[in-house]
Amino acid sequence: MTLKDFFHLSEEEFQERITKLSDEELMKDDIYDCRTIHGGLFGAAVGAIEAVPTAGLSLVGSAINLRRRSVAKRRLK
Repeated sequence: MTLKDFFHLSEEEFQERITKLSDEELMKDDIYDCRTIHGGLFGAAVGAIEAVPTAGLSLVGSAINLRRRSVAKRRLK
């Protein structure tokens, strides 16, 4: 996932980009997206749990992880 995808995932650009990938590269991308989905959820949960000791600062990390998870789920569709 590129930084540009993090802020705005264009469906058309993404479809164009994946048509140029080999089967092996597509499989690696799918594995990466699955890991990102699970890692994003875990990171968001940890950030929420640590909100009190960090005076809410860890909630920024939670928001970032939830966005990463959302983008990865859209990429897997």
